[in-house]
Amino acid sequence: MSGESERLYIRIVPSGDIDAILERVGRVGTVSEVHRIDRYSAAFLELRADAKEVDRLIRALDGAKFRGGLLRVEKARNEHFEKRLEREREESHELVALRLKANQALATGNLEDGLGHLRSRKSSFSDNESPSEVLWSEPSTPDAIVQPPSKPTFSDSEQENQVLERGSHPLGVRPLGDALARNKLNEAERTRVQGLGRLAVLEDGQILQILGLLDPDSLARCSQLSRFFYALASEEDLWRKHVLSREETSKLRIVGGSWKATYREMTLEKLKVGVELDTRLWLRLNDVYSDVLFHSWHCASAGISPKWLSGDNVERFPIDDFSEDHFTTLFDESNRPFILKDWKTRTGGSWSREWLISKCDPSKRVNAGGFLFSLPEYFDYMDSVVDDQPLYLFDKQFAENLPEVAEAYSSPECYGKDFFSLLPESFHPDWRWLIIGGRRSGSSFHKDPNETSAWNGVVRGSKRWLMLPPGAGPPPGIQPSADGGSVVGPMSAMEWFLNFFDMIVDHPQLVQCTTIAGEVLYVPRGWWHIVLNLEETVAITQNFVTRNALPHVLRLLREHPDHLSGVQISAERLDAELCESIREAYPEVLEAAEAKLSRTSLWGRLKRNLDEDSTTESACTKRHNASEPSSGFSFGFGS
Repeated sequence: MSGESERLYIRIVPSGDIDAILERVGRVGTVSEVHRIDRYSAAFLELRADAKEVDRLIRALDGAKFRGGLLRVEKARNEHFEKRLEREREESHELVALRLKANQALATGNLEDGLGHLRSRKSSFSDNESPSEVLWSEPSTPDAIVQPPSKPTFSDSEQENQVLERGSHPLGVRPLGDALARNKLNEAERTRVQGLGRLAVLEDGQILQILGLLDPDSLARCSQLSRFFYALASEEDLWRKHVLSREETSKLRIVGGSWKATYREMTLEKLKVGVELDTRLWLRLNDVYSDVLFHSWHCASAGISPKWLSGDNVERFPIDDFSEDHFTTLFDESNRPFILKDWKTRTGGSWSREWLISKCDPSKRVNAGGFLFSLPEYFDYMDSVVDDQPLYLFDKQFAENLPEVAEAYSSPECYGKDFFSLLPESFHPDWRWLIIGGRRSGSSFHKDPNETSAWNGVVRGSKRWLMLPPGAGPPPGIQPSADGGSVVGPMSAMEWFLNFFDMIVDHPQLVQCTTIAGEVLYVPRGWWHIVLNLEETVAITQNFVTRNALPHVLRLLREHPDHLSGVQISAERLDAELCESIREAYPEVLEAAEAKLSRTSLWGRLKRNLDEDSTTESACTKRHNASEPSSGFSFGFGS
């Protein structure tokens, strides 16, 4: 390479497909050196190239979009900065290795080994001090007490064109990528290690799990240890659990849109302390960088992107013109989704808040996210709190708590017989739910339980749906277990859309639609689906077993009994009761289902393979014998 050599770095925001980025770099210009530097969830590439090539790379790559995010390309500012980059690269590998070893020790319950790994190395936070020698620091007073800024203060490390519905993080917490952009990685790590002491060997998410085991008094004391602990112990999800588990929940009044402030207010009221809290003031922690804390706030603050709503490829039919024959021949056998239009509730109304509250016994509670609320409390929650994982009212006992609501709608008749409905009530798995949620609430990617299909009718509001058929593979960001019995992935629909939507939008089998009031979506058996409420929404959903799904239900009960959910009896008993009920009412349906199951079950597949092998071997033997002379050599067993 000729000419003066310059150094630049490419910051990947967020961490993206490095190989694809390197390939593009190679197409654009010629570089002499490439180094990849990882800082936990952040990443950047450090390049050295001819000065002219550097300028060409900047023009071609700066601001380029990739599936993993956005590229920012900058020149190294001076020799000192180049040395800092080199230092960061060396420290990064060492610290990542330390964290991994500490995590492995934690997973096996041996934290001392993790600390031993930490003590074995020196960090460059200072010339003569290692992280293991930094124990609890004295609590530090934050810089100032100020109002949260009304405008966001995002750097380039935030997702491009993402609409925000709130300003910056109330405590001033920033993502680690900002520390990299500001050349403050050393300072960020020093603040963390000095603030967390020996617990600095753990990831922030692991420390939050530990804090989640503490009682409220201990959690409050932790916030006094250091600035970093103050940030961790102020995480709203930690305080939400304590607020909603208190006996005073029946009188829940959310203060300042904050679970922490609400708990503090409830405690003062209980102690009869007449102190008025100014919940508008926040401590600003300008030197705290945490992807975990920032990400939870980002999920709570980001708006719904217009690009999430652009596609719709689901067929719609007027409900009055759609018969059971249409459903069976067009959609049950092919296992495809569709939408019914003009579905009306028996009341003919919109199921307003006031109407729902008037139909509910004040002493009854509904289930939202595993917590019990009265309906007025839940609506107050929707109006007052913006959670990163919004509590979603998904109540299976609404028929008991709100009987008039359960009688105010009817199931579309076109779906035909629900074969689970033949079971005695005590044998019937959970099958219908009242669903209420605010804007940005919803359900992350999942499949419906027990190999059932479902219909979801919107009474008020609107929902955004993404769906993938069986066999299309799990959606991006979703990791099912080997047997399909459990799923690991983002807890909230918003978190999934923010992080993974761009990875699925071009999937050739993606089905997407928006359902509005009066529309009913059919969700076929085995389909992955995610649901995001676009506004305050009220809906009813019911799960059922169609004729086409029955063999799959029987296979689950016999081959995967541990996957059965929503009922207290064993899969073996449910199988026996279901078959007996169908045999009495629809013997031909059971016979067809058993025949199909025998062809597709594990034993049926093994038997068919054995038969095919036997047939193939016999045919090959005949061909071999026919082509051999009678006196030739042959292998044989026995005589």
